[in-house]
Amino acid sequence: MTSLIVEGSIVLPHGDRVSVRRDGARDWTDLHGPLTLAVTHIRDGELDGILSDGGHVTVRADEWQPTFKARHREMQEIVRELLWLRAHNTQFTADDPQDSLLLMSEGALVLIGLERFLRIVLAGNVGPKDTLPTLLKTATGKKLGLLTLPDPPGRDAAIDAIRNVRNALMHANYEQAATQSGCADIREYFQTRFAPEIETLWVILDSLMTQIDPVTGKRVDSGPR
Repeated sequence: MTSLIVEGSIVLPHGDRVSVRRDGARDWTDLHGPLTLAVTHIRDGELDGILSDGGHVTVRADEWQPTFKARHREMQEIVRELLWLRAHNTQFTADDPQDSLLLMSEGALVLIGLERFLRIVLAGNVGPKDTLPTLLKTATGKKLGLLTLPDPPGRDAAIDAIRNVRNALMHANYEQAATQSGCADIREYFQTRFAPEIETLWVILDSLMTQIDPVTGKRVDSGPR
């Protein structure tokens, strides 16, 4: 519950929703925040009050329903910082000095974003020790059919690519990353492959997130996967 009762008022944050009955009507309808309700009466788990537009409503006090997005503020913060990093990094061209480039930070944060998002949508279907590749396989597998990886590169190729970049960043094993990418050495890897790999990770994360409704947390469509 993210609503706040403050000095006789209920404040519903942006994106959240609440069931109300307007002006003594029999049916309940949803209202979405932001809104403020001036409470006039409390009885049996219901609140009577006046909205900022002057409308009189009854509210079920136990039915404040924060949206999927609102329930996961930590994911919002990851995305906010990631968008800032991307805006910063995309200002640079190949000929610019790169002493202010933050590509390592972007790579690390997009991997954090991927894993956190998958753990959120897979709640109850994964264990605490499952790694990012396992989470991807579970989310995109036929059993759940929850998410679809972009094609190209396709499910298996995408998971392998994500695993390789994750291992390179997590374990700082850039020699292995260079070898797996067909580069002669670390220098060639960072000059030619690292930035495109981070961009691919971002495209994948963005694609996966757009498949989930930010209000309900369910898949946006139920068509073929």
